[in-house]
Amino acid sequence: MQTTEINGFQIEHFNQHDLPVGKPEGICPVCSEHRKPENKKAKCASYDWERGLGTCHHCSNTFQLHTYQRKGNAEKIYIKPEPIQPKEVSTKVQQWFQSRGISNDTLKALKVTEGKEFMPQTGKEENAIHFNYFMGDELINVKYRDGRKNFKLYKGAEKVFYNINAIVGYEYCVIVEGEMDALSLHEAGIPNVVSVPNGATLGTNNLDYLDNCIDYFTDKEKVILALDGDEAGQALQNEFIRRLGAEVCFIATFDDCKDSNEYLLNMEKKVWRSVLPPPSQFHSKELQPSKTLKMKLQTSLEMVSNLATKWALKILTIFLVLIPVSLLLLLVYLVVASLILLIRWSLVII
Repeated sequence: MQTTEINGFQIEHFNQHDLPVGKPEGICPVCSEHRKPENKKAKCASYDWERGLGTCHHCSNTFQLHTYQRKGNAEKIYIKPEPIQPKEVSTKVQQWFQSRGISNDTLKALKVTEGKEFMPQTGKEENAIHFNYFMGDELINVKYRDGRKNFKLYKGAEKVFYNINAIVGYEYCVIVEGEMDALSLHEAGIPNVVSVPNGATLGTNNLDYLDNCIDYFTDKEKVILALDGDEAGQALQNEFIRRLGAEVCFIATFDDCKDSNEYLLNMEKKVWRSVLPPPSQFHSKELQPSKTLKMKLQTSLEMVSNLATKWALKILTIFLVLIPVSLLLLLVYLVVASLILLIRWSLVII
């Protein structure tokens, strides 16, 4: 059992939920405390201590058994925000998130807070939602959002993926275009999701945050791109494919929905979970989407075409065509040679 390192990530806090160490099953740190008294101690979750992951068979959530230190160091010196004090957001903010399908438990899990912040768009302090960007246990950046949907990042801070700690240990991860999308997937039972810090643009997409977090993607068998369907989102998608490699990239489409949050609001959470299998089942080479959606919206995961694979198939096709042609030519040669020898023998006898 790994107690200090998993897949190159140094463990910061081993067994963060105080579960029975080494046991293959036990309670779920996500749902057990909310169940009926007679079921609170039910062994509803499986623990994989080698991979550092757990899966609950009651609520279908997955969870990390440990916390991890940051992997890789920043090449530049950045300004860092002041550490935050864990504090629940106000009732008004909770209600707004609930209207978007996001529970208070998800806000706590992804360390969402609120507070006063000067917003340059309005020229004054505003009450703002704080999306806190952590790597390991260190606060790296903060994105602020006020009631008028104005945004800003902490000035001079390093750009990294939002929720980057959550993908450690998983064989695949999902990349989305905004914090609300990341909260939506977590709400639907897909915790191994990260969001880009500054959305997508039609111009050149600066993926410096990918450079700063690249060590987190080296062990991923699949990276699912669940970006917006507009032109800017597609441009960002193409850049990720170019940078990460077409052989590991999958595309999640939302059909008539704009993004992950709208998709969450339009269908049940279990439909989202059916699209992406839990890590314990993620061993096959192909991802197949659910075929039992009861609503008009359907989601498909299509593997990005790999140019090398296409050329390999072309070469194989040509080779398979040439084999029978070569055999036919050889047969004709043997027949002609046999006829010539037969004629020569006949002439010698005569």
